[in-house]
Amino acid sequence: MNKNIPFSLPEEYINRIENGILIISISGIRVKFPDGINPKMLLEIIEAFCKVSGNTIVIGNDGRSSSPVITNFIESILNFYNKKVLNIGTAPTPTIKAACHFSKADAGIIITASHNPQEWNGIKFLKKNGYFYDKEDYVKLFRNINKKISLPDLIYYNTYKYEGIEKHIESILKQIPNLNEIKKKKYKVVIDPVNSSGMYALPILLKELNCEIIPLNCEPSKKFCRPPEPTPKALKQFSKILKKEKASVGFALDPDGDRLVCGSPFKGAINEEYTLGLAYLGKRLQLRKKSKFVINFSTSRILEKVSREDGHIVIRAPVGEVNVLNKMLELNAKFGGEGNGGVIDPSIPSKGRDSLTGIVYILSAMAHQNATTIEDLMNLMPELYMEKMKFAYNLNKKDDVLIKWFEILSKLYPSGDLEIEEINTEDGFFILYKNKSWIHLRASNTEPIIRIIFEANSKKELMYIKQYLEKFYKK
Repeated sequence: MNKNIPFSLPEEYINRIENGILIISISGIRVKFPDGINPKMLLEIIEAFCKVSGNTIVIGNDGRSSSPVITNFIESILNFYNKKVLNIGTAPTPTIKAACHFSKADAGIIITASHNPQEWNGIKFLKKNGYFYDKEDYVKLFRNINKKISLPDLIYYNTYKYEGIEKHIESILKQIPNLNEIKKKKYKVVIDPVNSSGMYALPILLKELNCEIIPLNCEPSKKFCRPPEPTPKALKQFSKILKKEKASVGFALDPDGDRLVCGSPFKGAINEEYTLGLAYLGKRLQLRKKSKFVINFSTSRILEKVSREDGHIVIRAPVGEVNVLNKMLELNAKFGGEGNGGVIDPSIPSKGRDSLTGIVYILSAMAHQNATTIEDLMNLMPELYMEKMKFAYNLNKKDDVLIKWFEILSKLYPSGDLEIEEINTEDGFFILYKNKSWIHLRASNTEPIIRIIFEANSKKELMYIKQYLEKFYKK
């Protein structure tokens, strides 16, 4: 099983983990239905949660077809142990986290598998103020599996609806110094929330900003209408509508609404690595110079490049939203996130990746620059020379596979041709070269795959790295 989670589990959990249908990591629990989990296991997990949580629990879910069923099951268990439940319903993950903060709940549960395919679902746990569980919290949780829990003397229904979307949006908008400028622009915006939780929040947000909305994939559905991870390859229809409608900008999300990909009426969907840099152009209106930012090891240097003239310092942390946020809190960093489209502003109550925050910052930057379309902001962005590879592996051989690939990467350049400046082993292997090109090799927290991500300084260098890796990648 994942050695990043140091605790023992019952055999039925281990068997599923080894078969790649149950994943337990710092990103929570993800299961492939129907075989990844059964009601008994789900009961055990929530009972363990009841032992370590307080009395008031926020719960919410994404728009997957299985999410309401799992939510109802978990809500009943919480009621059985006399927890007061505040049910947000279907809403973006950042909204549920913000609701945990606003309601002063003791803990929270989000039913989501984020960007995983349709047949997956999962659970993310929150502690007080809406912070995600970290490694130590999951260790504590799973050590309580199958330990006795006392039953209450009286059981009664104790669930209430909690409206969190409006409060979340309000908390973002009050940070923006040029709201009236945005409203005056009346931007034409295409949205694609993949028929999931974002469709309940984006229209409310954009109407507040006086935008004209062109909806795509905004209907409740039992199936995703496109691949759930919002990459340019998955957003072909989104790109076509942007160009056809001559929209000012487009925003596409993953099913739980924490990842954001932008779109241009000229180029269609924009690589997700640009999201952080574009959002920074709006956030910079609030920042003093020489602030600290945090990104993960797999994120492009775009944010570093566009913020350099303001003297900001960009620091890297292991992949995983909670890892990035914890590093931000430790350093009192003002901005950052992950290159998968995850914008993090620690001053926002969502306490993590937040697509709504990213959208508002980008529209703020467009209005400030007097931009007609997002293409005006893209003209301020550096070129991106980056590739992302992934391949499945046997969970029992993870360490052997990582070491094998590290040895391959160590021989990437002829001796003395390009020196290595740093090798960081906090999260797999992060190799930084003296010309600032880098390669990150790691096992995913959310899927049974190995990722190799690399960024070069030119197209020629990128092709050299790619061709070198493909010689081994295909074997």
